[in-house]
Amino acid sequence: MHLVDPTQDRVDHVVVVDFDGASGFTNNVSVDVGDISITEGNSSTKSAVFPVTIMLSPPAVQTLTVQYDYATANGTATAGTDYEPVSQFRSLTLPGMETLMTFNIPVPVIGETVYEPDEVFYLDVTVSIDEFGIFTTASDRGQCTILNDDPPPGPVITGVSDDTGTPGDGITSDRTLCVNGTSQPSADTPSTTITVYRDGWQIGTAEATPSGAWTFDYTSTSLPDGQYVFTATAKDTLNDVSAMSAPYIVVVDGTAPFVSGLVTNDGNAQRSMIKSLTLTFNEAVDLSGGAISLKMHDGSAVPNTTLNVANPSRDKMTFVCTFSGSAITGGSLADGIYDLIVDAGLALDRAGNPLGAAFSRTFHRLFGDFDGNMTVNNADYFKFKSTYGRSSGDVLYLRLFDYDDNGVINNSDYFQFKRRYGWVFNY
Repeated sequence: MHLVDPTQDRVDHVVVVDFDGASGFTNNVSVDVGDISITEGNSSTKSAVFPVTIMLSPPAVQTLTVQYDYATANGTATAGTDYEPVSQFRSLTLPGMETLMTFNIPVPVIGETVYEPDEVFYLDVTVSIDEFGIFTTASDRGQCTILNDDPPPGPVITGVSDDTGTPGDGITSDRTLCVNGTSQPSADTPSTTITVYRDGWQIGTAEATPSGAWTFDYTSTSLPDGQYVFTATAKDTLNDVSAMSAPYIVVVDGTAPFVSGLVTNDGNAQRSMIKSLTLTFNEAVDLSGGAISLKMHDGSAVPNTTLNVANPSRDKMTFVCTFSGSAITGGSLADGIYDLIVDAGLALDRAGNPLGAAFSRTFHRLFGDFDGNMTVNNADYFKFKSTYGRSSGDVLYLRLFDYDDNGVINNSDYFQFKRRYGWVFNY
């Protein structure tokens, strides 16, 4: 049997019943509110419709007025944010000899695009009838589950391990990697599966921990040197898949750097003046203190001389060595045979690879040695004679014979040349 709502608004509530006759017995009333579920949607509202059934036993002899009230209550869902609260008092008429009435109570659910777990709220319904001044009541609670229909947020790749060299720069010498990241914590996502891609190709999955952290073990694959782009998606228990994560670029570099060149002064053969040494690596390197050192060829320290190392281009590849100290005249090293040394363990590339081997280069300084042949002889004398008396700005001025670097080739420079005439270095 069906009950008619005289208000015709088809909105249903909690119930009280008045009995319009003298039957000589009292009716029992019960109410059932059904549990429902609804997807939340992305905008505006949609109705979550609770089915309500009121039952009388035995049936009413005459027409009864059934009164009912209802109200929503928060569960994990929040009124005003997830649904619109409703509460109302109503009355309906139950014809005589009827035992059953059914109707629906709609509650607006608010759509949104925020990813969140499924949430619940409740509808409480209370029904009562008044028969000869005796009230009979019944109550029930229905549950509505709001089903999330938004995809989970995309995961974030935070790095790889081992990230050798500078942590976080994505440049590593490790060829067998683990990819690490974060996703929605399990408080919001009971279970999240991370799918990892390399250069657009799926390479495997990982499960996020309750905190949202995840690690994909890729150590079974040895990557050759090169650049790789890792991305990932997240899938929740409803099989909703997130958008692709931002790309994380990894450069695998397992090859040791090396010294690709050493230039004395400006590259000319002369060893009359040694004012600078330019050391070049094949790739950018980080130098620890003492990575580049200067020693006498016999292994002893260079007396009264400080080696200054700079990277004026800031490329970390080209380093210029100059000299200072009381033994330095005209900006040049003193006469002697030297070794420039690079310690392999103190020069690391961006991936953390040390030099493949220590570097050492022997060179000499001998004032007057125009052609770098380790001796001062007649050939050097003819060159010196051609510039004697010349000063800076003169096309015939040769600075390499200006011993004190005072801008003129004069007797003091000739004295230094003459005392070295005939000297021979061997190494």
